[in-house]
Parts: sequence; C-alpha cells; structure tokens
Amino acid sequence: MEKYLMKRNFNRGSILGLPFDQLSNVDTIDFINGVLEKKYEHAFYRADLNVNTIIEAQHSGLIRDFIECADIVNIDGMGIILACKLFSIQPPERVTGVDLFYDLLKLSDIKKYKVYFLGATQETIDILNQKVMMEFPNVTIAGSKNGYFNNDFDSVIAEINECEPDLLFIGMKSPEKEILAYKYKELLKVKMIVGVGGTFDVYTGKVKRAPIWIQNIGFEWLYRVYQEPRRMWKRYLTSNTKFLILLIKGLLK
Repeated sequence: MEKYLMKRNFNRGSILGLPFDQLSNVDTIDFINGVLEKKYEHAFYRADLNVNTIIEAQHSGLIRDFIECADIVNIDGMGIILACKLFSIQPPERVTGVDLFYDLLKLSDIKKYKVYFLGATQETIDILNQKVMMEFPNVTIAGSKNGYFNNDFDSVIAEINECEPDLLFIGMKSPEKEILAYKYKELLKVKMIVGVGGTFDVYTGKVKRAPIWIQNIGFEWLYRVYQEPRRMWKRYLTSNTKFLILLIKGLLK
C-alpha cells in the first residue's frame, strides 16, 4: 500500500477565493484511473464548483474545507465559467457530474472496476442498478444504498466497507456528500469518491437533462426549475441572487 500522495501534473487556479484545477474531462478520467490502478492509505475525492457550492462555501467551513482539500476540483457550472471570464481568468473545460459519471462507468466497464452507488430514492437506485448492468455488463456493482439513512454515517460506512468498492458515487445533496467525502475518507475502504449530485435521477430518466444549447448558454438551472418548479425555484432564485451580489463585490474590489 502506497502513502497518500500523488504528484500533481496540472495547475490549480482560483475563482472568488476557491480553487479549481485546469483539467479537461479526459484529464480528469486519466487522473482518476491513475488512482484506481493503485492502492493508497486513504481514499481520494473529487469536488466540483458551481454556483451553489460557491455560495455555500461563503458561510460553511465544512464546504470550504471540502473544496480546498479535494484531490481534484472541477468546474461544473456555466455560472463559474462566465465568472472566470469576467475576472479575465482562463477557465478549464466544464466537467459535469452527469458526463463524468457516464465516462467513469465506461472506464469501469473496460477495467472491470467495482462501483458503489449511494443516494437518491430506492426506486431510482433499483432502476440505476438495472440500467448499469444492461449498458455496462463488465462493471461490478459492489453495492448500493438509497440516500435516506437519517445521518447514520457509521452504518453507511460499515456497509460500504464490507463491499470494498473501487469507486464510490455519492448522488446526494450538500452537506451529506461533503461529510462523507471529507470527514470520513480515512475510514472508507474505497479508492476514489466522486460526488455526482442529482446524476442518478438524470441517468435513470427521472429528470430530463437540458438540451446542449441550453447548457451552453448557462440556463441549465432554469430548465431544472421548469421540470420541478415547486422544489427548485426558491433554491435557484436564492443562490443565483447571492452569486450575482458576490460577483459585483468581487468586480468592485
């Protein structure tokens, strides 16, 4: 077993006081594959920057520490890409949780990595397992569990460790996914932790992903509100307003 150390061969930038890595989707897959091919003392984990995580990091030390200590940080929101351009910062390629999830399943199908799915409802998890088995027959689903475990992290960690997966996908909201990745990574017997938010719902068809042209102009969030207005409108209105204020303050400085 090797020490928890992996030499970085990529640059780390910063936007609104938070780090991000100059990594494309291909670079990210290569990095994760490098982690999965070896065995380290502790799990690696990936963080992502979007409007919501930027705002949460302003008042949550846990979210800020989670991002700052992540092994890789991808930009996962067009709002952050546009913010980089406003501050004359060269942004990397956007790496979304949905795209990364699919590409890592393809990688796992080739390399026969073991995966574990944590999050969403039991109905979604059941559909997810069936779809992955059909599309990626060489992927070993080491285990899965819905996201409704009432913060009983000890029990969840014990279940995951019993399965010993290579890849742990966390399809949960904040701060549960950050708690698992950041606070418990030394207890988890996995190689790589990847938070993918609501990706399980998208992959299984419960939620439709916005068309490419809507993604490219930065209105994917509005498409999500259109599908789930009662649940999403307040969250996006609040976070987007706070983000706009944060951008204005940053520009004035």
